[in-house]
Amino acid sequence: MARLQRMWRRHPFLVAAFVLALLMAVGLSGRAVFLARQFDLHHTQAVAGWMTPRFIMRVYGLDPGALAAPLAVPEGSNPNRALDRIARDQGRPVADLIRAVEAAIAGVPGPAKVAP
Repeated sequence: MARLQRMWRRHPFLVAAFVLALLMAVGLSGRAVFLARQFDLHHTQAVAGWMTPRFIMRVYGLDPGALAAPLAVPEGSNPNRALDRIARDQGRPVADLIRAVEAAIAGVPGPAKVAP
């Protein structure tokens, strides 16, 4: 303890910077763990109207053009529009659009499956 007090008296800014860096490292590590767990939870989440085609493609491992036909949008269209907005623009119920997306996801081989 005496050594720490001596270091604090001789180099207060250096010790404060070290403590601050240590606190930031712990905080950012905790945030990384939280975000990793949160991302993993998306794999078990069913498709919803708030999701965008880009999000669905990334989470379920789909090719970029895989949702163009089920969503009835051109392949180069904006992938950042939510499913409910796409359905509203097309005059379709969101539930029909979600069923089409889930069918496209179910047709993908491998771990990309729709949650119950």
